[in-house]
Amino acid sequence: MKSPGVFILSFLLLTLSGGVWWAWHHGVAPLDSSNQSATSATGSTPRGSAHSVEFTHDKAAVFQRAFWRRPDRDDRIIAAERREWLDDTSVVRKWQWFLAVDPSPVLSHWLIDDNPFEVSVVAMGSSPPVFEGAPEWFPTQSELAAFMQYSTSGSRFSIFIDPKSGRLFAADSGSGFSTALR
Repeated sequence: MKSPGVFILSFLLLTLSGGVWWAWHHGVAPLDSSNQSATSATGSTPRGSAHSVEFTHDKAAVFQRAFWRRPDRDDRIIAAERREWLDDTSVVRKWQWFLAVDPSPVLSHWLIDDNPFEVSVVAMGSSPPVFEGAPEWFPTQSELAAFMQYSTSGSRFSIFIDPKSGRLFAADSGSGFSTALR
């Protein structure tokens, strides 16, 4: 008969092995970005210097951080950009992102009907929020006014749907957590 120590050690090793397998299989696997060509760029100010800005153009990564889910294989991400303003200790002071997506029916249903971000319809023709420094591929404020608009109360999270093409544009911005970390 084996001693209790051998049993416990065997149990721990099996549990650890199972956890490593599960993490690799479910959590660490790379994003499926076959149609989401990934590119990244960093702002011109070196990382860690006061007021540096980091830019991310990895379409799948920006999508995932914006919508808290991975893109479906039928979601076609046209363009994406995330900006993070860093303080002198590389802590995010503020952030901003922009997306252009030809959404799958699943994504459209999830965003608008399931409504995880609690967006509300904005009256057609209403003036959309101003997104300062938006990328050149993001529609202008006058173009956005002609789109179906959804926004959240108390934040800048906005979704715009082009009624002609069905293309979805989304943007948000906010403050970082540098004060809370100090």
